[in-house]
Amino acid sequence: MLQITRHIIALILAFGCVTPSQAGVLALDHTRGSGSLISPDLPPPGFITAGWAFSTSSTVTVDGLGFFNWMSDGLRTSHAVGLWSNAGVLLTSAFITNVSSPVASTSALGRWLFEDVAPVLLLPGDYLIGASFFEDSLDRIVSSATVTTISQVTYEGSRFGLGFGPPIANAGGGGDFGPTFSVLQVELAEPGSIALIGIALAGLGFSRRKRAVH
Repeated sequence: MLQITRHIIALILAFGCVTPSQAGVLALDHTRGSGSLISPDLPPPGFITAGWAFSTSSTVTVDGLGFFNWMSDGLRTSHAVGLWSNAGVLLTSAFITNVSSPVASTSALGRWLFEDVAPVLLLPGDYLIGASFFEDSLDRIVSSATVTTISQVTYEGSRFGLGFGPPIANAGGGGDFGPTFSVLQVELAEPGSIALIGIALAGLGFSRRKRAVH
């Protein structure tokens, strides 16, 4: 019994060595760019959805949606941010306001404001993300930017649409940011931890076999 107890303790310690999940890892950020206002001659209903297309090479879990706050000086209006499948199905959305959580950007042009969302699983494939921009909001959109993404996400270019909906039209240029999202990043156990788990399991099996013989 003492031997079995020791193996159980070893197993618990091994699992304790697994690196925990990390929430709020930015899927896309930008390092520079210019800020421009939305055109004042928008057709009814007077706003657009501006954002970008992307693809995922492996499954990722989205846990937050964000909006870039130019010069970190507060938003003039709230902005709806949506995440769509490539077929235009809305997967999740959130409203970003001045009380949303600030998240640092690699760009000196401002910061992100974030809202948590219920976890959404994105399988490998193509997706769209966009944020609502009103013609009189005075909130700038970042364009001509250099972007960085996590390894699982590939930036596919700027997109826009009229009203709040999937931004499917190709906007050209260097980006509409606008929106981004964060992912729940789960790190695997280190090889040493995996080896300890294996040893503990093997020990448990051996102990059980020994007790069965006696």
